Amino acid sequence: MLLSAALSTWWSGIAVRHHPARLVLAAGDPPFEPPLPGIEIARSVAGLGDPEFARWVVGHRQPVDAVGAIELDTALTAGVPPAQIGVHCDDLTSNEMLWAASIGVGRLVISSTHQADVLSAVRGPKPVNVWLQSGSGCCVLRGRPSLRLVGLDAHRGDEDYADLVDHLIGEMADVRRESRVVVGRLGISGVHVNSDTVYEIDDAVTDGCIRYRVPRPQLLLSGSLVTA
Repeated sequence: MLLSAALSTWWSGIAVRHHPARLVLAAGDPPFEPPLPGIEIARSVAGLGDPEFARWVVGHRQPVDAVGAIELDTALTAGVPPAQIGVHCDDLTSNEMLWAASIGVGRLVISSTHQADVLSAVRGPKPVNVWLQSGSGCCVLRGRPSLRLVGLDAHRGDEDYADLVDHLIGEMADVRRESRVVVGRLGISGVHVNSDTVYEIDDAVTDGCIRYRVPRPQLLLSGSLVTA
């Protein structure tokens, strides 16, 4: 299997490498030993109510996913650096989006031209890094040089992991062709994470990158965690 993947990568002319993936854990979940090297584990805000857990998250610089402004504030109060926090702009008001961007939240997922317009108002020495919700189209960012596209994000419904990943990698290729932007990160939420799922998604990403001839992105997987 490894030899086959190596040969496919060589023929495609693309350097496909394993990159860190983030697995979001809910409160009370036991530690998860990732089945692949270089995997970074993120935590949900719900667990930060436990002071010992919060100290561990902060001390080990674990990334955190927040839903809405209340959870974002909870993460900040617990001492999580803004750069380690991710939030979807669909869950924020315009003022909350401006606040999140101004404090340097690491992952802002946008899905509309309105959200892009709001974040374009943020003034700073560097562009605001944003993720684009799958299906929104890169035209959302057109004419907004103060925003930098760094990732694509999708929520999994009933779709097979392989089909979903293939669609996302195809979107990455479309973005590269239309805007000459190489998307470096890929997020999937709603994932029922266990070792088998991680391998399945990882293999699908490898196959997709070879098929569409794009560099392999970093992976961010969020959802429930199963250790069995």
